[in-house]
Amino acid sequence: IAGIELACCTKVRIEKEYSSTSVKMTLINSKDEIQPEYPRLGSAIKTALSKQSVNVINSTRATKIDKDYVYLTNNDKTTSKIKADFVFWAAGAQAHPIEIIGDGICQND
Repeated sequence: IAGIELACCTKVRIEKEYSSTSVKMTLINSKDEIQPEYPRLGSAIKTALSKQSVNVINSTRATKIDKDYVYLTNNDKTTSKIKADFVFWAAGAQAHPIEIIGDGICQND
C-alpha cells in the first residue's frame, strides 16, 4: 500500500506545485494484481490509479537502478528497462503472523 499512496500523492503534489500535467508515474508491483488478497480493494485501487494516470506494471521486480534507468525482471524472467528521472523505493512490509487464542492471548507460529 505504501507504494500506491506514494505514487498517487507524489504525482498530485508535483503537478500542483509545478502546474504540470505531464508527470509520468509508474508503479512496479511484484504481484500479479494489486492487493490480490482483497479483490474489491484491489479493484478500487486500480480505478484510482487509472484516474491519476499512474501506470502499473504487475508481476515485475526492479532488479537494478542507475542514474537513468530502472531495470526490471518479470515473473517469466524477461528483462526490460524504463527511463526514470526519480525513483522512490517503497518495499512491502508484512507483520509477523500471530494467532489469537482464547481471551486475547497471542501465540506466534
